[in-house]
Amino acid sequence: MTTFIVCAVLFWLGSSIAESAPVQGFALTLFIGVAVSMFTAIVVTRTLLRLFVGSRLAKRTALFSAHREKKLVLTYFRGNYPDWHYRPARLRA
Repeated sequence: MTTFIVCAVLFWLGSSIAESAPVQGFALTLFIGVAVSMFTAIVVTRTLLRLFVGSRLAKRTALFSAHREKKLVLTYFRGNYPDWHYRPARLRA
């Protein structure tokens, strides 16, 4: 949003200074580039999310987790001092 404000300021300053067509051109090009980029990002993201929500892949909750399934177990090391840690599923007793 601030980029659009800067574009307006640059365009206004470019019109008040004689022989400053490059400033106005830069402001216009910057405005068009940011507007097209923002529009594309919003449209593409919404389209991909709509495709993803209806798929079987969205129902796999493990994809949205930072960790794989792990079980918190209490184990004892060196003189019965508890040590909380994760043990992988294949090593569970």
